[in-house]
Amino acid sequence: MTGLTFFNTLVGIGTVLILAIVVVVWIMEFLGERTNKLFKFLARHHFHISFLIALAAILGSLTYSNIFHFPPCEFCWWIRICMYPQLIILGIGIWSKDIKMWLTSVILSVIGICFSIYLVLLQMGIVGGNAACVAGGVSCAKIDVTIFGWLTIPIMALIFFAGVLTFAHLAHNRQDI
Repeated sequence: MTGLTFFNTLVGIGTVLILAIVVVVWIMEFLGERTNKLFKFLARHHFHISFLIALAAILGSLTYSNIFHFPPCEFCWWIRICMYPQLIILGIGIWSKDIKMWLTSVILSVIGICFSIYLVLLQMGIVGGNAACVAGGVSCAKIDVTIFGWLTIPIMALIFFAGVLTFAHLAHNRQDI
């Protein structure tokens, strides 16, 4: 197993775990299971979990670009612009226990989701084309990584942003859970 294959598998498992947690949280929310111990735990640690999600996204993107030498396309840079500051914002939220820190995180996540969805649609061939985003740049339609046959970098970003938004929702609706 090569280093890239191992890393892809590790990132894939982590991303699927985040997706599973997001789905479970929304199912419990829909079913009104706010008294569930798991729900309470996740709601109580919303800043910490989002901080870890942002850290994982940043470390993953830096590993792909700096260790495995996948140059990011223009939209990947915009996705990074929406994710990287969240580590600082969420860290300040943990330190200050200021729930208002979520507003900035939510705004960045919504913008990041928009870029992620567009990039997914571009890679699927639904919008745009195969041309590079900028002259001599990397094609945004090129898929460098596919994990488990469906998980690409923009889909991972979409899941990470959805995770941050899910925990922002928990933080917003938290009533001393």
